[in-house]
Amino acid sequence: MNSEHTDQYIEKESTSVNNHLANERTFLAWIRTSIVLMGFGFVVVKFAPFIRQISFVLGDSSYSTGLPGKAYSSIIGVLLVAIGTLTAACNLSVNHLPMFCTYEYK
Repeated sequence: MNSEHTDQYIEKESTSVNNHLANERTFLAWIRTSIVLMGFGFVVVKFAPFIRQISFVLGDSSYSTGLPGKAYSSIIGVLLVAIGTLTAACNLSVNHLPMFCTYEYK
């Protein structure tokens, strides 16, 4: 009788551990995604001065005059950084914080 109780306890603990590890993997995947979005946003923002320098070298003055449709990389980069930050914040609030608020009764 005691052996059956022990086996059930081990099985319950094993399931609990597996669920916790799966939650951690999901959490880390979302954090990686948000870091990639923020990094890509920084790359896009830093790409704007490069385009400006290339336009000066090639003699294309339309970029420096500020014509519409030519200088959106800064806006897109900042939006990507903001989306990455929001992704990390939402992931933290949805996936990780509830783990600290749950209680298991034995």
